[in-house]
Amino acid sequence: MEVLPSDLEILTRIYVAAFLEWPWRELHAPNDVRGRFDEVLRWPETIFFVARDLEGRPIGAGIAFGAFRKKRLCAHHAERVQHALYISELFVDPAHRGRGVCRELVVGLLHAAREVDFEEILVSTSVHQMAIRHLFVHCLGFQEIAEEDYASPRALPDAALPTRRVLMRGFIQE
Repeated sequence: MEVLPSDLEILTRIYVAAFLEWPWRELHAPNDVRGRFDEVLRWPETIFFVARDLEGRPIGAGIAFGAFRKKRLCAHHAERVQHALYISELFVDPAHRGRGVCRELVVGLLHAAREVDFEEILVSTSVHQMAIRHLFVHCLGFQEIAEEDYASPRALPDAALPTRRVLMRGFIQE
């Protein structure tokens, strides 16, 4: 399904609000977020999967693209990075959380990834995002393959944030 400009406006607001929350506590300018969305949508391998409510309004999104675009992944996955899809973003409107929307987004990304010439999927998240780690590792069979230090350049100045992230890998099933 095509991502409409009106979808991007709504998703930009959801994204900005979601990443103000712990453990991210990041300040994202809406114009910057929209610009990043527009940029990744131009990449030929991008998968931008939108979750919608019963009325068809966007309530979250999952964004994935070639892992080769994330230079920091080469340190952990150099020999396979050309064959990996990287799930860059997962975010859901707070009013719709706890209902399986994130899982729906991930399953949608995995399904779409089967159509693209990638063999595996990488995703990273805060070590404190236990629900996301559980979803990927225990429900979807991903493996945690590395931890890394990462200090967000967008972190709020007064935010005492965890700076460890975990990198997980899963394989695209036929």
